[in-house]
Amino acid sequence: MNEDSDRRTAAAAPGPPPPPAADWAPTPLGPIEGWPRPLAGAIATACATPVPTLICWSEAHVIFHNAACAPLLGAGANAGSIADPRRDLDPALHQLLLPLFDQVMHLDEPRVLRGQPWPVGAATTVMLVCTPLHAQEGSTAGVSCQIIDAAFVREGGRERPALSAPRIGEDFLQNLAHELRNPLAPLKNGLQILKLAQGDPGMLNRTREMMERQVAQMSRLVDDLSEISRLTRGTIPLERARVEVSAIIYLAIEDTRAMLDERQHELTIDIPEQTLAVTGDVERLGQVIANLLHNACKFTPRGGRIHIHSHAHRKPNGDEEIIISVQDNGIGMSADMLPRVFDLFVQGERSLERITTGLGIGLALARRLVELHGGSIEARSEGAGLGSELVVRLPSAAPPRVEETAPQTPAATPVHARRRRHILIADDNHDAADTLATLLSGAGNDVDVVYDGMTAVEAANRLRPDIVLLDIAMPRLNGYEVAQRIRSQVHGRCPILIALTGFGQNRDRQKVKRMGFDAHLVKPVDYTELVQLCALLEARSESGSLH
Repeated sequence: MNEDSDRRTAAAAPGPPPPPAADWAPTPLGPIEGWPRPLAGAIATACATPVPTLICWSEAHVIFHNAACAPLLGAGANAGSIADPRRDLDPALHQLLLPLFDQVMHLDEPRVLRGQPWPVGAATTVMLVCTPLHAQEGSTAGVSCQIIDAAFVREGGRERPALSAPRIGEDFLQNLAHELRNPLAPLKNGLQILKLAQGDPGMLNRTREMMERQVAQMSRLVDDLSEISRLTRGTIPLERARVEVSAIIYLAIEDTRAMLDERQHELTIDIPEQTLAVTGDVERLGQVIANLLHNACKFTPRGGRIHIHSHAHRKPNGDEEIIISVQDNGIGMSADMLPRVFDLFVQGERSLERITTGLGIGLALARRLVELHGGSIEARSEGAGLGSELVVRLPSAAPPRVEETAPQTPAATPVHARRRRHILIADDNHDAADTLATLLSGAGNDVDVVYDGMTAVEAANRLRPDIVLLDIAMPRLNGYEVAQRIRSQVHGRCPILIALTGFGQNRDRQKVKRMGFDAHLVKPVDYTELVQLCALLEARSESGSLH
């Protein structure tokens, strides 16, 4: 592909400029306002973390670094860039880093280099953790490299004067283990209750509702972990449209309703009668406000008050912005926490009395999503014990044109409401496949289950199912190869192919589409969503608009 066309494509949707406290060298990319969105996002994330981080962007052959990394490069104390690494980078670092970066980009896979002596400055041994960065069209465009003090990891977290930032990684893993155990304990108890309460419908219902809440909590945790990768790679996709603020707020409330009810919080909402609208991705903006609500729920004592307020505000330059705030009467924040609360992996005060601190992901993600929408976010608090307020500012949307109408989406009829269907499930996780089969069979479908890819191809040819649900990572033959063989070998009408997988990155979705799937769902799959998707795809297949 032509390099100049690559550059025009990458620069078409610039991201927010990195922080001003930096020593940016002139680069072929031009002014920072025109830098590609994935690059700007990766640099903004790097500058928000105390972990020493390098960003290599292949298009301009430039290396960027955050402030924590500057002393390791002998580059002062600010974030900055090295416009010509072959000329300006220490030869020993050049010999160490450039081949590693080339390998990561060529394979499009993360690489970890352990026990590597750092060749510049004080003698220390580091671990280099490199992950690929992707341009907006999905191609590999750069590398993010975190430099972790191997001695710190080996010695179990003892403070090191040169590279102490890995403490954040250690704390993160400890918090992750704690957050995973929280829902696992009641789920395990719930399984025992289900065995003992066969004749008590009330207890069965209460236990089922509890287990649904805990599964939802775990799903949210896994989603947040997945967002870390998108956040660091700068590949968060947005589907922009004109959306009313009330829709964003009520979407967020619905997402956090279970937690609000469980903690018995009093929620009040103040939205003006006139329509307030912004231009953006309704799901992502709903996620922003949901993260703010989730934060307020966690740090407000049971029975506390949470207030959502929205209004339009005219800025001094005449532009109108929409302000959405989430205020609570919870534990509040200290003055030193306010500037850091939106940094990745930063949590509030931890103690045995205040153990629900989470992973420090939600607010960092909220800030990044708001910035991608051209807005800003801030935290306010009078101090510990005095509650908090998180304020989002977004540009107001232009009034809609008269000819604009909402696209009509065909109504999805549930699978069990249509004629009996034949569904084939292929997944090497026996429990996942068998339980899903039980649900679909109970809805009146004929269901067959296989546990490897080769058997899936044979079963699809022999049984001629209407729908095939395929895991991707399977023995004998992976899901991509299964889909391609089914499409090439099945004579007549091809079944609907749906990928059910734990791989949820944007590039995974793109690959699923290229490999011949009709849809992609990320595990754990919501049963209602699966039913509606099957019905929608089925309707399209019957109308001839599928495949």
